[in-house]
Amino acid sequence: MFTPKTLLIIGAGALGSVTACLAARAGHRVTVVDPAPIGANASGVAAGMLAPAFECLLDRASQGRYSLLREARDLWPQLAADIGLELERSGAMALGARDQAAECADALRALGADAAIVAQPDGRWGAFTGDDWRLDPMVALMRLRKAAVEFGARFNDDLTAPLEADGVVLATGAGLTPGDRAPELALLSPIKGHILRAAGDFASGPVLRAPGVYLCRAPGELVLGATMEVGRNDTDVDRSVVARLLVDAQVLTAGLGVLDWRASAGVRAATPDGLPMVGYSCSGDAILAVGARRNGWLLAPMVAGVVLDTLEGRRSSLAALFDPARFGR
Repeated sequence: MFTPKTLLIIGAGALGSVTACLAARAGHRVTVVDPAPIGANASGVAAGMLAPAFECLLDRASQGRYSLLREARDLWPQLAADIGLELERSGAMALGARDQAAECADALRALGADAAIVAQPDGRWGAFTGDDWRLDPMVALMRLRKAAVEFGARFNDDLTAPLEADGVVLATGAGLTPGDRAPELALLSPIKGHILRAAGDFASGPVLRAPGVYLCRAPGELVLGATMEVGRNDTDVDRSVVARLLVDAQVLTAGLGVLDWRASAGVRAATPDGLPMVGYSCSGDAILAVGARRNGWLLAPMVAGVVLDTLEGRRSSLAALFDPARFGR
């Protein structure tokens, strides 16, 4: 039986919030420190994709990892039920001509995903998979914080306040990198992403995808995204990028240009191989939970589980895969 520890988690995005919730539920005394308001990080700006199929198909860094990402997705239903979070399970669909849809469906099946081609009312075809889900990021962050607090966790916005802890978890993004505590953080690369949201009388439906763009449909909101601007570490909205995203989205559905879009930008942190770093830093001073690239929400329960295994002295089957030392000391 492990002894509960006083745990300091730096960062309240997807990785930090899920870790805080699970650690507090396990009996640890948790304090989360993040100077940003809730949702004002890359996790809050994100679309909330839990998308093992299309992420593996479209993102080179995720290729060959469908089984891992699906395993991560399958950790979400129980966690969502525990915190009262609804998961959107309408699936996802890539649009195009029939031969394009058939080719895409074949590629999805080759990954191991379920896929079918579906005729569309406008004469196009879609390669549909039900394997990809989604959550509402802001609702998820609020439900995770509420649950963590109910389990005894505290949240603090003062990084300079002296806090005694038996263990420290660095769940920072690309913007907060206390490298003196974990030299591995220098390996992280920032990737800026623009995302657009429009409120209206919309209904749920599959995420629509085309090269370089997706459209999420949820009750009362559309989410259009997302750019991948490697090396950019600012959150300024670039109107030219927004305009280009809207042009690219015209292949998905008509009428998007007349909507009142709200643009925002977040910065993801990525490792050289696209997988997160989870485990003790070579400094021995902190446990890392960083660098999930585009899959922060998808991987969050899996990463939190590895953090808890590390903290409580268990050997996780994923420890070697996520070990920060895989890049060398």
